Amino acid sequence: MLTYEIASVHDSYTIYQWANDSLSRENSYNKEPINYDNHLVWFKQKINSKRSKFYIFYNEQKNKIGFVRFDINDNLKDAIISIVVDVNQRGKGYAKQMIEIATEEYMESNSGAAITAYVFKTNLQSYKSFLNAGFVLSVEKVVNEITSYILIKK
Repeated sequence: MLTYEIASVHDSYTIYQWANDSLSRENSYNKEPINYDNHLVWFKQKINSKRSKFYIFYNEQKNKIGFVRFDINDNLKDAIISIVVDVNQRGKGYAKQMIEIATEEYMESNSGAAITAYVFKTNLQSYKSFLNAGFVLSVEKVVNEITSYILIKK
């Protein structure tokens, strides 16, 4: 069973490494490598903001395996979800579990919230993970010149 904790400043470098992984950059709307100093400023803002929730996940061996982040909309209820799984932990079914656990926790504390995921059409693994975690396809559209699936869970 996976466990999680709320991210802290001590997780900054690990998250930086995950986010800068070549596949993470490839599946991000911003393809540019991330500068660590800029990341640290951004990360501290995220973990201290009421408009963000950041979960670090661990596998059964207590190894960090990835993160799920919610960017909370102006209504302070609905959110956009982001997920990254450590390159060495991919293909083990963790993404689906991480999405399920994080969305369940988020929705329990935000009754009636809708969570939106943006997934590149070419990222079938992520698309399947979200579908298997209870998200439904809302629309397919071009976002920042990239054909994307927009999935929602309510």
